[in-house]
Amino acid sequence: MGGAESERVAKLQRIRLRMTGLSVVNTVVESVILALFALQGEAPWPRVLACAAVAVGSSLGFYVVVRRGWNLRWSDATLLLAQFNAGIAMQLAFMLLLPKLWFVFVLAILVTYVFGMVSFDSRRFTLAWLLIGAAVGVAFWLVRDRFAYPAVTPATLFVLWLTFVVALRQLTTIGVQFSALRAQLSEKNRQLSQSWRASKNSPASTS
Repeated sequence: MGGAESERVAKLQRIRLRMTGLSVVNTVVESVILALFALQGEAPWPRVLACAAVAVGSSLGFYVVVRRGWNLRWSDATLLLAQFNAGIAMQLAFMLLLPKLWFVFVLAILVTYVFGMVSFDSRRFTLAWLLIGAAVGVAFWLVRDRFAYPAVTPATLFVLWLTFVVALRQLTTIGVQFSALRAQLSEKNRQLSQSWRASKNSPASTS
């Protein structure tokens, strides 16, 4: 592998590691939010701790895979699909365990869905939209007898607001990543345009 190719792979790995690290942070923040609801008596601690362990453990597992370079055996699409499916499946399972906090998991599913924009094409997005919509509908139906809302207190209202702010921040962070990628693409297009104009105006091309 040449020097230029090695640098390209290393740069891509840094991007993958940053995005996977963002996933770890998201699961930690979600665990903190669940714990805050548990402190208010809105969720049983054993289930909250189990959800936190699974979520953080899964995201850390993917982080280790990228950190060690094991992901280089697969395509980016394969790694993203594995992260995407694991994330959605976890949130659906958490919704069945803690139906009173369903809105936390629905927001997490939306964030994961947007995360898929990294490499999903229109066909995969449409398929994901249909499957996730159906799966959430099934989850709602399964917990219909236990479906509830947290009690309205100053503390729970604060945690509700915090949940929204955190989800908004997660979407903003993903948006920043896309903006950076778009800026890099625009710069490459500008360089290509300049190169094309320079070659067109060169003496060799006008002779």
